[in-house]
Amino acid sequence: MTVYESQEPYTGVLFFTDPHLAATPPFERREDYLEHVLAKISACLELARERQLLPVLLGDLFHRNPGDVHRVLRRAFEVLGPYAGTKFRPWVLQGNHDQWEGASPEDSCLTVTALAGMIHLMDTSGIHCRFDAAGHRVALGGTPYGSPHPVAVDSDVRGDAEYVLWGSHCGLGFRDKRHKYPPLHEIPGVDWVMNGHMHWHQPTETLGMTRWSNIGGMTRMSFAPRNQERELCAGIWTPGCEDLDRWAIPHLPFNEVFPVRPFPP
Repeated sequence: MTVYESQEPYTGVLFFTDPHLAATPPFERREDYLEHVLAKISACLELARERQLLPVLLGDLFHRNPGDVHRVLRRAFEVLGPYAGTKFRPWVLQGNHDQWEGASPEDSCLTVTALAGMIHLMDTSGIHCRFDAAGHRVALGGTPYGSPHPVAVDSDVRGDAEYVLWGSHCGLGFRDKRHKYPPLHEIPGVDWVMNGHMHWHQPTETLGMTRWSNIGGMTRMSFAPRNQERELCAGIWTPGCEDLDRWAIPHLPFNEVFPVRPFPP
């Protein structure tokens, strides 16, 4: 796999995840769902440009049943287009909804978006790019949904990178999910694993040299009490940080995106 060697300087990395773009509102979301989600993606990309951060989306850019794909792609391209020819074109990991969208892989919304030059696609497991962040060389790797994490990242793969950051999109045994998913563990040669897929934020945990972070999804999908006060955040990594700096993504109140009625018993 060819590794993209960027010489563009950044101050750090902005991680965000699980937008679930769709023309047809999923579950009980109101109309204008697509525009609400695109506004959050736009806010993240604008923050990346303002703060000189490399933007990385950790999976499920598209929902599994997006509805009118022509409308979804047109609007997505209009939001992503201003960044496509710049160093802020986002790196996007392939998630489970991106794989299950219903089209063949070569015709999926995610693949078409990559072929149009709107994103850098991470659909295989490995190191995808190296770049400079605040004077430090950093390697960005990723494992798409359904593929195993690396056992280790050797020095010949790590190259000249002082830090190795790894994107992930799977169920992992963070504090609230230890009973359900495989346990976290050290991955020699990997400094950070940033996970999508699990929509609820989990505290960062350190196993050996590897820190594991689950920032939580940027889109509230279900009409449920727990979503009323849920924080929608991106995570900012900078060299030497002990934890990600959580940045609140601008979004509408719960009652403006879901029905105003009692919750079911």
